Amino acid sequence: MGQPADGLIAGSAKPIRSDEYGVFTPYVQIAVHSKFGKRDLISPYHEELKTFFPLPVLNWAAIFKPYYAAFLVLPAANAFSFFYLFCTLAFIGGWALLLRELGIKSSYAVAGSLIFFFSQFIQVWWTSNCGVLAMAPWPAVAWLAIDRRWLRLLLCTYLLTVWLLAGTYPPFLYAAGFVILVAVVAARPDRVRPARVIDAAIAVVVAAAIFYGYFGDLITTMSQTLYPGRRVTAGGGIEPAKFWAQIYPFAITNGYQPLPMAMPSNACEVGVVGSLLPVLALLFVDYSGASRIIRKNGKALLVFLVGTGICTAWIFFPVPSGIGRWLGLTFVPPNRLLYALGLLVLLLAIFVIQKFRFRFSWARLGWFFVFAVGAILVKLKLSGTPWNDTISYFDYMPIAAGIVVGLMALFKRANGWMMVCVVACLVNLVTFGVFNPIQSAYPIFAMNKQAIRQYLLGTGAEANKQGVIAVPAEYGAMINGVGIPSFNTVLLSPQPGFFRKYFPDLPRHEFNFLFNRYAHIMFNKDNVALVVQVDQISLPLSRFAGSMADKPAKALATSTPFCSVDTINGQAPPRTLVLKLGSPATFGGWLATVSKQPARAFTLQLEGTYPFSASGSETMVRPDVAEAIHGEADGQYGYNLTTDFGGARPGRYGIVLRTADGETCRTPLTIILQR
Repeated sequence: MGQPADGLIAGSAKPIRSDEYGVFTPYVQIAVHSKFGKRDLISPYHEELKTFFPLPVLNWAAIFKPYYAAFLVLPAANAFSFFYLFCTLAFIGGWALLLRELGIKSSYAVAGSLIFFFSQFIQVWWTSNCGVLAMAPWPAVAWLAIDRRWLRLLLCTYLLTVWLLAGTYPPFLYAAGFVILVAVVAARPDRVRPARVIDAAIAVVVAAAIFYGYFGDLITTMSQTLYPGRRVTAGGGIEPAKFWAQIYPFAITNGYQPLPMAMPSNACEVGVVGSLLPVLALLFVDYSGASRIIRKNGKALLVFLVGTGICTAWIFFPVPSGIGRWLGLTFVPPNRLLYALGLLVLLLAIFVIQKFRFRFSWARLGWFFVFAVGAILVKLKLSGTPWNDTISYFDYMPIAAGIVVGLMALFKRANGWMMVCVVACLVNLVTFGVFNPIQSAYPIFAMNKQAIRQYLLGTGAEANKQGVIAVPAEYGAMINGVGIPSFNTVLLSPQPGFFRKYFPDLPRHEFNFLFNRYAHIMFNKDNVALVVQVDQISLPLSRFAGSMADKPAKALATSTPFCSVDTINGQAPPRTLVLKLGSPATFGGWLATVSKQPARAFTLQLEGTYPFSASGSETMVRPDVAEAIHGEADGQYGYNLTTDFGGARPGRYGIVLRTADGETCRTPLTIILQR
């Protein structure tokens, strides 16, 4: 926004974290500017400040947001810093306490919690999801640790509600809940007794009722949108290399950036809960008493393996949504379940070091060096890219870890397993642990509004008579976050009443397709309204600000086909993405004919120098689509189509969906095929 960077203490900001700097942080700023009231007082939309990520709003639900308590007594910058401090301590302390309740030695529990905290998955999603990640273990801790029934029931209910309101993103909630359930059944079967199970059920029902009492209207609204709507996911489509990354966490990245074998992806979507602890545990375990220990802990091991198998199947194999529905997996894109898989692998490693004795030998250390060097060579082979484009200092860290283990063993400076835990933690710390910068919060709440406004007006922005500006660029909610009223924003829920006055003649179905979604609102000077991505709308600037702002709006040219590519390999795709020829890619979304009927059979076509097509069929009921386009209530509008682009050639292509009757729906996506 034309202002000098200020407040950075260490590290560097990552552009990929737009969910934080473009959405979450601006809405915290908006809540502060709005005096913690119910509605946004800055933007012209005046939305209710109630959404599926937590905001510091003074209403009855504030009692379930203890991390925001500091906003009552401290300046906004200090309170915002306290929020992240609270989440950090809650995460490390909560997961350590849970491990302790699962029977893990305190020192290993703390080390395991730190390894988890500094893992890639947690760090890349931390800044906008820290609440839901940090509060996950606390209901289970209360349920396991407290024997006095009334107190256990009260705290479980409260902590469950805190967790649900800390970030209502079903994939994260499901993944953490699944892992905790598996771990408790495996490690603490003594606690799985009728009285405690009944208490847990009561706590879940009451917490869900409180949650629905707060979010009920928003749930109803958002379930009827085209995005996110009621998305249904099938299993599979994730690169097998991500399984390898569970034990070699740098397998599919060059630093933070994904390698071609992990495409389509980015520094966040490529994240896994990986560490060196599993391979170190396997190499330095004393196998002399293994059979006895396995027999003694066979049931627990079986439960862990079943849980790991379920995650692995959903992530990597084409499990139909009809099967996944029985386990609630249809709400979890396969890529998000990597959170659960990685955590289960880490827990298994922690239980190994808890149950087995440590045994060091120079031969075993030698095998670890073979693993570290071999992993680099395998990575080079699979990526097919030059050394400098494949290998970063991250890949040298396992070798450094082996040297440290050897030195500590030589001088007998540490307990064997504790030494392994410390080394694994340090490797995560110096690699993924520095993904997020350390910076002062003061500049966030001390923006120079006048200078920013002048900068925006000087770079193409225009204002209406009330001074509300529209900018022909993507700013997320940052402008309103500064305190400058702007049409550019991120709408947390659809605002049809607001937009109808600007598009009174737009046909209902086109209007609905444009605006019935969670969306980043941006502007263009081409007098067109179009859906750029499933969560991004570009609107004509002239209809909101400038010389045309006060004239009657006319129907505009719109890009509103009855189709959508919601996911590719379980991830919301960017507008342009790279895919690898020969690697399966699963496209998920929906398609309807002009007459609003399910297309049934269709082809996905690539438009470019060398055309390509793959056939598919619609097999999933999408009531959200049916409601949005006023189609068949039980119509099978949803599809999942998997292709490896066999016969296609490298190049740049547009994506087109064509029905069996020849109706064509062009999407705004572009893919680049590479060998």
